[in-house]
Amino acid sequence: MPQTRRRTTALTAQLDREWDECYSRARIDLGELGVGTGGEWVARMRAPSADGDHTVLRALLERAGTGDAHAQRTVLALMMPKVMVFARTSVRSVTGADAVAVAVGAAWETIRTFRVTSGLRNARGSLVLAILRTILAAEPPAREIPCDPALLPEPAEITSEEVVDADVQVAGVLQWAMTAGVLDAEQVRLLVRLDLLGLDCRELAEQMSVAYDTVRKRAFRARRRLATAARDQIGRAEQPLPAAPPGLRQGPAPFEVRAVDLSVGWS
Repeated sequence: MPQTRRRTTALTAQLDREWDECYSRARIDLGELGVGTGGEWVARMRAPSADGDHTVLRALLERAGTGDAHAQRTVLALMMPKVMVFARTSVRSVTGADAVAVAVGAAWETIRTFRVTSGLRNARGSLVLAILRTILAAEPPAREIPCDPALLPEPAEITSEEVVDADVQVAGVLQWAMTAGVLDAEQVRLLVRLDLLGLDCRELAEQMSVAYDTVRKRAFRARRRLATAARDQIGRAEQPLPAAPPGLRQGPAPFEVRAVDLSVGWS
């Protein structure tokens, strides 16, 4: 597939061969958008000024939903760099080639079943988030992931009865920040794209049609505000709480997040 990836496995090598020999050359008719090969549609969506990115991807997803294998493989080719990031950062039950296979399988299933609705505003962002959700939904709780004690530098200690996935923790903190007024909705959307979806500042700047330094500075300010607020909140949480009256259960600390809503809007 078009972009270089950090890890090559038997599966990705096979996908690359099939893409180069067949799917990148197959012509796909997208109606009013015209006719182009899979490679041409991917190049158009990856162009720095890809104004039609959403429109093209939406049309491809609609065809993919009807079972069009060429459209499905074209969307997969576009998503593969992000899928490889998820294989490295979000699949924890297995490693190496197995993790790649899990991430690719989740992406393939998501692309085949993705529902294109009239309210879809950002096809790429919505698809990336849907793939991440599919991966995380299939992951077992961290306590169920086997680990060879010989691989641990020191004996493991259980410090909490509840283990929360790192991506869910990040989402929970961002939700708390917006609810508490630490960050506004636009800042939360920015950090979701960077820290949950794995986009880099240059890629996001291209999508938003703004300068790279603008995105970098916005992200820096948002993270600094979040870090300052989190330190203040943790400092208050460490102070002793007044004893609860007899028979009254002490409530959770304000920083605790019990439910996480990942359905963040896209501008």
